[in-house]
Amino acid sequence: MKILQTGDLHLGKILHEYSLLDDQRDMLNQLLSELKKQYDALVITGDVYDRSVPPPEAVDMFDHFLTQARKTAPDTHIFIIPGNHDSARRLGFGAHLLETANIHIAQEKDLRDYLTGKVHQYPLMTELTDAEGCSVRFYSVPFVNEADTEKALTMITGELDGTPSFLISHCFAAGSDPSDSERIIIGTQGNISKTFFAPFTYAALGHIHKPQKVSANAWYSGSPLAYSFSEAGQEKHFLSITITTGTTTVSEIPVHPRRPLSSIRGSYESLLTSREFDAFTDHYLEVRCTDTFLSDNPMARLKERFPYVMLFRREDLQGTADTLSAGTKESLERRKSLFEGAEGKENMDHRAIASAFLEDLGYTVDGWQSELDLFEQFITDIRKGEHNEAC
Repeated sequence: MKILQTGDLHLGKILHEYSLLDDQRDMLNQLLSELKKQYDALVITGDVYDRSVPPPEAVDMFDHFLTQARKTAPDTHIFIIPGNHDSARRLGFGAHLLETANIHIAQEKDLRDYLTGKVHQYPLMTELTDAEGCSVRFYSVPFVNEADTEKALTMITGELDGTPSFLISHCFAAGSDPSDSERIIIGTQGNISKTFFAPFTYAALGHIHKPQKVSANAWYSGSPLAYSFSEAGQEKHFLSITITTGTTTVSEIPVHPRRPLSSIRGSYESLLTSREFDAFTDHYLEVRCTDTFLSDNPMARLKERFPYVMLFRREDLQGTADTLSAGTKESLERRKSLFEGAEGKENMDHRAIASAFLEDLGYTVDGWQSELDLFEQFITDIRKGEHNEAC
């Protein structure tokens, strides 16, 4: 049996003020192209959307993908589970109707009924048999807390009878290697021991964005696109799994991003002029600058060369006033003066402080006037509330 694995799509994600909808649409088109290669099943291991109330454009895009998938590969079963970023109930809208089209969206309610004993056989199991007569049972486990996940896996294990079993779960497997773009559960909550995956023929996991094999039979396909600069340069892929009698093989299907996510480093002048950075002009960029001093708004000139620069970081901030130029001294003195003489919070110029903060981040304050107005109103409202409480 041939199965295609992906997950952590995070449709509708905004990365440093840039919408990634076009990038995600291109990625889904690559997934559709891969589906033409006669897969028995496609599994999506959670976090279909980036937030529980996704933007309409993201919903439309996923609706279009499912419609095209049914046309492209009408015999392929599609398994979808909600992740921690999804709203399980919203994702599950129309699930019973979609079941008739072999699109299986795991319902958290079904899992709860199983855990509480309302049903005695796991309701989120589907058995498929391929053209060669190989049967595989697919067990979908929606994202829930650690204790319920472990309880569900233990109960499911008690049902296994030697028929090849395929687990689909969205969880943080203990010992896995995360990146900066996951919402990691605090402490040990959400950490699932790898021993819970061992009874299954294969465990398709979601939640961790870095592709990796976490145990002999458990794999994260990872997110199909990079969603943080800790993933810059990381190769992304779908996974193709083939299960035959007694054998499971896994191969990587590369995903080619519409616009790669990269990080570059150098002096400000070299970043603007050096030919070594020519290859990055169309990348989403994090720029790390090694200069001690920079003029105001360095992003403006960088964007002339790198129109998709997202982040600007200054690595060397150790210079003293004696080594800084007159322009930088003036800027530092202006920021220092904002706090001098302010005996209490009533005397602080909050708008000026917020403006200075934006300038330090490389933004042009002129483009943030409406936000600064809202910030000023927010401070005013807080002051009024404190005054009323005092009265």
